Parts: sequence; structure tokens; C-alpha cells
Amino acid sequence: MGIKSLLLAGIILCMVGCKADSSSTETFSPSFTGSIIPLYSYPTDEAWTSLSKVNTTLETIAIINPNNGPVECNTTMSDTYREGINQLKTHSIKVIGYVYTKYSARPVEVVEADITRYKECYPNLDGVFLDETNESAESALYYKRLYSFVKEDNASQKVVLNPGRYPDEEIVQASDITIIYENGGERYDAITPPEYISKYPSSKFALLGYRVPQTAVTAQKLEKLNTFRVGYVYLTNDGIGEDNPWDTLSSYYDSLMEMLLSH
Repeated sequence: MGIKSLLLAGIILCMVGCKADSSSTETFSPSFTGSIIPLYSYPTDEAWTSLSKVNTTLETIAIINPNNGPVECNTTMSDTYREGINQLKTHSIKVIGYVYTKYSARPVEVVEADITRYKECYPNLDGVFLDETNESAESALYYKRLYSFVKEDNASQKVVLNPGRYPDEEIVQASDITIIYENGGERYDAITPPEYISKYPSSKFALLGYRVPQTAVTAQKLEKLNTFRVGYVYLTNDGIGEDNPWDTLSSYYDSLMEMLLSH
């Protein structure tokens, strides 16, 4: 690694490892940032078209997943994904690529190879989604290395980690956004946040819920999530009797965005 790369890595590690200013507790103003959507379907499916038609001022981040990760660039599938990504970005939707880490058991070099392939196949992606994130601080160096790897060429690239619950704080420090909940049912607000959340803005945390009927999405529950500093929220009624709860767009997505905007 060259001097320039070492300096950049040092800056990034400080960005993710240095403690946030305690004054953030005093200046925190509850608000929602937007939604992160697992768009685990083919670009020609209705979910992609429907998402492109949504009109909201909140930030929308779509996760693409061609085949449990990226595929070869010179394929018909990649051509189709390139067209779909371009269409989403035309509507100001940010797009990130899915990579699994097997709870940090997957060799980091293999994960980096997937990230590199995404960059080569879809150079206009906005970052990566690292799934199956180990929640333990013991894996912090693993994820900080991946964070640095993603940011090395472009510091604006987003790194989203998915432990599916509030992890040890060191894991949060290795991401731009951490998914602190991915589960089904109506009790998506029944979580216990750790004390460290007071150090971070709400844009640091996200929640994904499936098998959630629209009637279970209430102002009271959203307000509770806001106090937990959850900035990104995606809820869907999909997933009933299905293996993939992320293959359609939530039937009440427009209404959800309006509710988030009003809070």
C-alpha cells in the first residue's frame, strides 16, 4: 500500500473509530432520513418500476442482489442490471450492491473481490451492503478493513452493515449505516437500544421489517423509533408464506414515506 493509501486509510479509520462528540446528545433533533430497500428482484420486475415512480424528498437507498452478490460483467444479466440501476438513479435513488460476509467467517479477500467486481460492472453504484454482519467487537477489524477498502477510491461510497440488531459499538464505527433490526411481525418497535446511540445521528441506524400490515404502522410506533435514533425505515407487508420478503415493493410505501416525512 502506498503512502497516499496509508494516509487515506488512517483518516478513514479515525472517521469510523474516533468517538463522536458528546455534544451531539444536546443538539439531536429527531427526524427520519429515508428508507433502505432490499430490492431483491430482477430489474424488469414491477418492484423496480414502482420504486422509480415514488415521489419523496427523503433519501432512498436500494440494495441490488444479482445472485447472492455480483455476477460477471459481460453477461446479459449484468446488462439488464446496468439499465435498471441507471433508471433508478435517474429518479435520485441511491443504489448499493449486496455482499455477504458470513458473520466475518468469509475470507476478507473474497469479500473484497466481490466489492471490486461491483465497482467494475456498475461504476455508478453508491456503495455496498455487507450482509450477515458479526455483531461482536471481535470482528471490528474485519469490517473496518472492508470500510477502508470501499472508501479508498471514493470516500462518498456508503458502507451499510447488517447485524440485524444493535451490535457492539465498534461494529457501528465500521459503517456509515447499521441495520439494527431485520425481522418480521408487528412488534418492530419492541427493541432495546444501547446507551451508545446518544453519540450518533439518526442517519447512522436503519430498520427493516417484513410481514408488517399497514394497520401496524402507527404514528406512535414511528415516534418511538425516532427516539431510538433510527433514521432509515422500511416496512412491508410482503413475506407471508414466502421465502423472500423483499421481492416486491411494500404496497403502502408511498404512505410510509409520507408518515416518515411528517415526523
